[in-house]
Amino acid sequence: CEGNNTMGRGFLMETSPVENAFVCSTFNHCYFIDNDLEGTRIDGGQVAFYESAWENNCHNSGLSATTDAALRLRSMVSCAIIGCDFEAFTDNTNQPAAKRAIVAENCVGLTLLSSYFANAVENSGDSTQRCIYLDYGGGGPHHALIGPCRVANTTVFIEITGTDSKVDVYEPFTQAGTTPAL
Repeated sequence: CEGNNTMGRGFLMETSPVENAFVCSTFNHCYFIDNDLEGTRIDGGQVAFYESAWENNCHNSGLSATTDAALRLRSMVSCAIIGCDFEAFTDNTNQPAAKRAIVAENCVGLTLLSSYFANAVENSGDSTQRCIYLDYGGGGPHHALIGPCRVANTTVFIEITGTDSKVDVYEPFTQAGTTPAL
């Protein structure tokens, strides 16, 4: 699948509010580039992304600097992101507000492994940029496994907010720039 050069999101999936409705999807080799809003937004259900890429999304200045990102996940039962690529997510010109690769809000289970996070240059003057932002403000328990990832030119690798969460993070391999804060 591809979601390229849209004035909205590259891809949006929302589960039905109907009782017992559940969506389970797998995405392989997808590409989301140059979208004005998030490259992908998924609300609810269970998804897995394999060998997919998000590049240069979030062009709209009205996006939230905290909760919007190239890949935004909300209230997921389970999510796996394996072998994926996130590039150009902290440019001041192209991303005036949302400078995050992944935002996961109240996701019960999240696994992120062997992925790549890169920007052309390090934007150290911007305190809002993150590779990963986990928000567990809606209660828990929540569990996340963040495995080794390659990071280039990003000052903060992960930020976790909220309580009652268990997150295992393996330090990222820094390819270029300063070693990002965890």
